[in-house]
Amino acid sequence: QRRAGSAAAESSRSSSRSDGQDQHPQRRAGGHSYMRARRGALAAVVMSLQVARVARGAATSAGAVAGVGRPLLSVAPMMDYTDRHYRYLFRLMSREAVLWTEMVAANKIVHAPDEALLQRFLGYSEPFEHPLVLQLGGSDPKAVREAAKVAAGFNYNEVNLNCGCPSERVADKGCFGAALMKNKELVGELMNAVQEGMPGVPVSVKCRIGVDEMDSYEELVDFVGHIKETAAVEHFIVHARKAMLGKKFSPADNRSVPPLRRDRVLRLVEDFPDLKISINGGITTYDEVNEYLGAGCVGAMVGRAAIHRPFYWSRTDELIYGHAPPANSAEDLVETPLGAFPRRSRGGLLQQYVEYAEEQLVGQPIRNRRFVSKPLQNLFSGEARGKKFRAYLDSKIVSDDHGSFSEVLWAAAALLPSEVLAMLPEDMNMDNLADFDGSGLRSGVWVINPPDAVAETAGAGASA
Repeated sequence: QRRAGSAAAESSRSSSRSDGQDQHPQRRAGGHSYMRARRGALAAVVMSLQVARVARGAATSAGAVAGVGRPLLSVAPMMDYTDRHYRYLFRLMSREAVLWTEMVAANKIVHAPDEALLQRFLGYSEPFEHPLVLQLGGSDPKAVREAAKVAAGFNYNEVNLNCGCPSERVADKGCFGAALMKNKELVGELMNAVQEGMPGVPVSVKCRIGVDEMDSYEELVDFVGHIKETAAVEHFIVHARKAMLGKKFSPADNRSVPPLRRDRVLRLVEDFPDLKISINGGITTYDEVNEYLGAGCVGAMVGRAAIHRPFYWSRTDELIYGHAPPANSAEDLVETPLGAFPRRSRGGLLQQYVEYAEEQLVGQPIRNRRFVSKPLQNLFSGEARGKKFRAYLDSKIVSDDHGSFSEVLWAAAALLPSEVLAMLPEDMNMDNLADFDGSGLRSGVWVINPPDAVAETAGAGASA
């Protein structure tokens, strides 16, 4: 009932997010008769939306799915980036990585006036996106409790409280995010409120190693210890930089100016052996992830590197979770307008995403194409003609003159060399990756093995 209701809400709004119905990476974009039949049944469903919402808000742990089993690699919550569309793309590349929502303010959930807005904040492609963590933001225990009650019916694997965002509109005006680290007693109350609203669902806290002048290791230990004792929180995701609050420090400053102190996160691992500690901050490679897992962290969280180099992380299941390398066969090809490509290549990935996108855009204004296409912008970063792909997609995606979403996307893809579209993740030369500094891509290209392809790609990249 919730999924059908989500479709009804989706067709009525003009926001950037889409509905919460189940998706599958292998479905084909030919189900128009199915869509028509479903729309014919929506009138009756709309009448039951309020009843469904009340029932969902009263959900208990009986309706919750199992928690996150192995958070070895997580993709950090990032506002305006880790929306449902980005998460769908990433899930096509990895079944194991733990995905996170953008931070959702508790007050937005509590005061959502209708089902459409609630779906915008909490809806996702269930169960395809699992394991999935909901991050809440707030400083009022009552509002956080009520938000958790509403969110309980959406079957998240874990719920997290944001105690690390340094943004002025969050930490100053909202008095939450990193500012909460200055009030450990309130954080304890908030975590108890979350658990009262979502009993039985695992909880966690994401924080920094300090905030402003409260940046000693002893103060960090005091914060973690208090939350552990007063709210029985067992999982902490710690960004290895302190937060600097105030108008003169931007979120970008907070990702670069404070020095990384990963040693402090590793000391927490030693000093709290009964807790699960995940590390965050400046992690950009598989080697770094495995280094911190080997040092005792239960998980490592990547942020901007997963946005700027999404395809790099398509080997997560193999290199982090220990899965056997996938077998490639002729049967594992995906037909596209540009020919057949391996399912795990970017050509195959585009076709799988196009099928999802076309469903999401049914009945939506053309401007919503931009939000659905955004996760694809960096899919070819550093590749030959990757900039041309991005420029074409950006300039044509909301134009009626250039056809459907699919037609624009494949016209952009046609600008790329076929070997780039067909390249498998394991064929990338891992020793010559684009140098990523945590906020953007520097010079350098991803090259293709064998060597004869390297020269051809490098030459084409010079004119990209």
